[in-house]
Amino acid sequence: MGLPLFFLSGISWPMESIPESIRLIALLIPSTTAISAFVQVDQMGAGFNEVADSILIELALAVGYTILALGLMKFGQKK
Repeated sequence: MGLPLFFLSGISWPMESIPESIRLIALLIPSTTAISAFVQVDQMGAGFNEVADSILIELALAVGYTILALGLMKFGQKK
């Protein structure tokens, strides 16, 4: 599972070269925006303002996946 996620994250080639439908799925993987933000800071000298959107996306994913996990746990306990 790790290798496909690595390729979808945009680290091996630019996200722009990945088809749009797959790129939308890749945005659900937390490493995609994290790696993009890291590359911007490390290679392009970006500051906090340039990567703030990526940080907000990461926080939204964390909240969303936490809610999903809690819901699945609650659903699993009912059975």
